[in-house]
Amino acid sequence: NLAPYATFKTKTCDIFMGVGNDAAFRKLCEFLGMTEVAKDPLFATNGARVVNREALTKLLDDRFATEDGFELCPRMLAAGLPAGPVTHVDQALAAEHTAHREMVTELGDFRALGTPIKMSRTPGGTRSAPPKFGQNTASVLAANGFSAEEIEQLQADGIVMDKRRG
Repeated sequence: NLAPYATFKTKTCDIFMGVGNDAAFRKLCEFLGMTEVAKDPLFATNGARVVNREALTKLLDDRFATEDGFELCPRMLAAGLPAGPVTHVDQALAAEHTAHREMVTELGDFRALGTPIKMSRTPGGTRSAPPKFGQNTASVLAANGFSAEEIEQLQADGIVMDKRRG
């Protein structure tokens, strides 16, 4: 268990930030101009920070609330502190970094983020698009012992659906 390791609100966006050890926490506090927090026995060690997570989160929430998250994250990264803006899928799909890393998977009309892990000898990838809504309902029910008549009745009763409601 690590603390802090969470999402924080800034004045422009949510950011995710994690600190993996006590030295990194001291670096974070120095970066944020909060050196006294790193010396506080409530937060000096990761174990203490985990126990006092709520109080630490409040301090960091208050501090991050004044920052522009899009400007803050690159500065944190440059200082050796892992942080990044939280993005929605559409933003991530359109990001320059995503294109550079060849992270977008397209299979037919399915478009999504691919695997972030890139290994030369065992590349990951997307083999198929997810099923359409209800595409496998009947076969899954049949594989679990339901007869064709029972499946039809479940559909007629509105218990299972193979089409989205209007």
